[in-house]
Amino acid sequence: MEKTDSKKTVSGSKLILFLLAGLVLVAALAVVSINNRENAELSLLSESVKAHIDAGEYKEALSEADNIQYNGKLSWRSARKWSAERESLIASVQAARDADLEENGVSFPVAASVLVGTSAGDATVLLREAGFTNIEENEIPYERSIYYDPGDITEITVDGVRDVYAGDLFFPDVPVSVTFYSLNAQDSQETEIERYIGSYRGKKLSILGDSISTFKGYVPKENDYYYDGIKSGIASVDELWWAKLADALGMELEVNNSWSGTRVSSTGKLAEFSGCLRCEDLGENPDVIIVWMGINDFIGNVSLGVYNGLGPIPTYTNSFREAYTVMLNKILAKYKTAEIWCCTLPSCTINENRTSPEINRWHFQLNNYNDAIRELCDIFGVKVLEHATCGLTYENMDLFMGDWNAETGLALHPNAEGHSLIANNDIQQMDPTCRIRYK
Repeated sequence: MEKTDSKKTVSGSKLILFLLAGLVLVAALAVVSINNRENAELSLLSESVKAHIDAGEYKEALSEADNIQYNGKLSWRSARKWSAERESLIASVQAARDADLEENGVSFPVAASVLVGTSAGDATVLLREAGFTNIEENEIPYERSIYYDPGDITEITVDGVRDVYAGDLFFPDVPVSVTFYSLNAQDSQETEIERYIGSYRGKKLSILGDSISTFKGYVPKENDYYYDGIKSGIASVDELWWAKLADALGMELEVNNSWSGTRVSSTGKLAEFSGCLRCEDLGENPDVIIVWMGINDFIGNVSLGVYNGLGPIPTYTNSFREAYTVMLNKILAKYKTAEIWCCTLPSCTINENRTSPEINRWHFQLNNYNDAIRELCDIFGVKVLEHATCGLTYENMDLFMGDWNAETGLALHPNAEGHSLIANNDIQQMDPTCRIRYK
C-alpha cells in the first residue's frame, strides 16, 4: 500500500513539473511572438523611412523617423532597441539629405527661384521669370526672405536642428532670422512661419542723438528735427537706422531724445540742449540705450579735451572728452540696468576735401574724436558700435549721403541706403546671430 502511494506522489510531481514546463514554454513562445511582431513593425517603419530616402523625400523620411517610438511593455531592451533604430534612421536621413544637397543644390527638385540676399529689383525680375506675374516693383521685402513655389510650409526640428520644407523645396538648418513667403496669382499674402527671436526681442530702446537720428513726430515736441519725410530722400521713419535696427532685433522704441544740431559739449547756439545735459531724459526704464553724438562737436571745432579717466569726473563740459565723460557718468548713474552702446562717427565731408580725412580748425581729425569715444567707453565699461567702419567712406558719399553736393563734395546726412548701411552694421555688431539685412 505504501509503495502504491509513493508511486502516485512521484507521478503527481512529474505532472506538475510537466505543466510548469508547458506554461514556461507557452510564455516563451508568446514573448517570441510579440518580439517578432514588434521587430516586424520596426522593420516596416525602417523600410518606409528608407524608401522615402531613396525617393529623395527627406521631409517625409525625417518626420517618420522622428515619430518612431516604442509603445510595448516587454523590456527596457526593446525600448532601447527602438530608440537606437530611431537615432540611426535620423542620422541616415540627414546624411543622405546633406549628400543630395551638396550635389544638387537646395531643392528636391528645384521648383522655384530661391532668393536670399537678393536686391528687391533682382528679386522682382527673378520671380517674374519663375512665373509669378503679379509681383510689382518694391513689393519684395528685404534680404531676410526666401520665396518659394506655392505649397505647404512644414517646419521640423530634430535635436535642435531646424529644417524647413516649402512645397518641394528643402532648406536645411534654417536660422530663425529667415522668413518664408508664398507668392502666387491667387494668394499674394505673406505667410511667415517664424521671425528672428533673439536676446533683444521685446526690449525697450532709447536713442540719444543729433539730426541723423531725428524724424518729425518721433522726437519730443520741443526738439528740432532734420528728417521730415522729404529731406535727403527719407520718406518714412522706417528708413532711419535705429528704426531698422529695432525692427530687425524686435525692440520697441521707448524715447528718441535726438535734437538736430546739438553737440555732446555745452557749446554753440544749442549749448543748453547739449547731450551732456539732456542725457537723463531717455524714458523711465529703457533696456537698451544707444548714443550717437559727436559729429557736431567735430564740425563745430570743439576742443578735443584731455580727460583720460584719471581723477574725479570733470565739471567742465566745453570740451569733447570732458563733456562725453559727464554724459556717460549721468547715463550710468540713472539707468543702472540698461545696456549702453555708444557709436563712433562715420565719415562726413565738411571741408570740400574728399581725398583725405577731414580736419577741423583745431587740426583734429575725425579719428581723434573716435579714439576719444572708444577710450572713454572702455574706461566706463560701455559697449561701442563702430559706425566709423560701417562702409561709409569719403569716396562713396554720393551713393549714401542724401545731402551730398556734387559741386562742393559736402555731405553730412545719410539717405535711405546710407541708413541701411549703418543699420546692417549695427545688427551684425549687436547680435551676429540675426541675419536680417536691409537694402
